[in-house]
Amino acid sequence: APGVDIRSAVPTNDYELMSGTSMATPHITGVVALLKQANASLSIDQIEEILFNSAIPLTDTEFPSSPNYGYGHGFINAYNAIKTNNTGNGRVEGLVVYDGKD
Repeated sequence: APGVDIRSAVPTNDYELMSGTSMATPHITGVVALLKQANASLSIDQIEEILFNSAIPLTDTEFPSSPNYGYGHGFINAYNAIKTNNTGNGRVEGLVVYDGKD
């Protein structure tokens, strides 16, 4: 999950760029909540497997393979995680608007 230079609120009614696990944790928690909403019966081990397998691998010259100690399993991807777990058909409703017109 992103954890470097994340815009975060501070008590002075402003924001600062912050880094670390405290910045990455809300991203992971949000995706876990989405997974549990989609399938409340998922176990912790199943969620972990889905997160690892649906992440977009990140590498560079220092960390040429994934997973690695620089980026872990990669960039969390909520859409891929939910899609991996989705076994049914859904329905999309709404109005498509193009350039302000129906």
